[in-house]
Amino acid sequence: MVNKHILRIRRKMYYVLGGNIRNLFFRLRNGIFYIGYLPKFNLRKAGRTNVFYFIIDPRFKHHPGLADRLKAMLGCYYIAKSNGYDFKIIDKQGNGFTEYMVPSKKSWIADPSEIEYSCRSTRFFSYSAQCGIDYKLSPDKQYHCCCYQGDDLFYKNGLEYIENFHSLYTEVFRPSNYMAGIIAETGLKEKEYVAVHARFINALEAFESSRYPTLPKEEQDALIKRCLNALEKLCRENTLPVVMFSDSKRFLDKASSLPLVILDTKNISHMSFVSDKDSLTKTYLDFFLITRAAKVYRLCAPELRATNFSLYAAYAGGTEAEDIEV
Repeated sequence: MVNKHILRIRRKMYYVLGGNIRNLFFRLRNGIFYIGYLPKFNLRKAGRTNVFYFIIDPRFKHHPGLADRLKAMLGCYYIAKSNGYDFKIIDKQGNGFTEYMVPSKKSWIADPSEIEYSCRSTRFFSYSAQCGIDYKLSPDKQYHCCCYQGDDLFYKNGLEYIENFHSLYTEVFRPSNYMAGIIAETGLKEKEYVAVHARFINALEAFESSRYPTLPKEEQDALIKRCLNALEKLCRENTLPVVMFSDSKRFLDKASSLPLVILDTKNISHMSFVSDKDSLTKTYLDFFLITRAAKVYRLCAPELRATNFSLYAAYAGGTEAEDIEV
């Protein structure tokens, strides 16, 4: 059995002691990245100013998962809006972001041809919570953000992050018609089911390239049993159907014996590591379905990742979220 206290201490040390080193690395890495754009610059004034472009750039190799990506986008949107700037998103990566998410109230879709590289007007921007809630943009400039961390600007600055994320998300995003059709095909009606999510990463099988190890078989079996017991109890106590979401196909196969709903598992993946349409569609589908649940539960244990994916999907949908320790 994994020692829970040792795991918690190790993770705390990683996040606290490594914070300053990560921020320094973040600044250096982004500076080197932006240097690559210098040959494009000219001396003309930009034709479009007071515009903040969030750019999904294939040259930037550190894009986080969907929830963290949305936190960065909404943090930049808040900074732009607070400074009287228009906010736009450009998908140069070509992974179809706008095929899954579209503007809710005000158009933010932009074309790469709008980008200008002006020594007088263009400014590069690196997003993290270190920017602060009162970050001031220079007037009459064109800002480009290609480099970012998946930080929640409001959480890191001690503000009402749940309410702010929900408010900004509903103001900016909604599912595309393409995704609305796929959601309808599941037959799951909004607020007529509860969602449960467990993120195992590599605990039960090799899921992604990361520092998280695969557990020994005895510990895998014990973890699966604890999670199944929690699920079985949850199914007994809920009058609404229970829909299970996870990154582990092995666990979902085990859970299929319980009276709950499990969607197709063949395209489960992490969007930081894959870009094929079927896998991306599955990621967005899971996110949207969790936003529409009547309540969201996360299975939590030292061996599991306390994932932001389902937590921020709950925030986006204005849905109550509860952690279940297993």
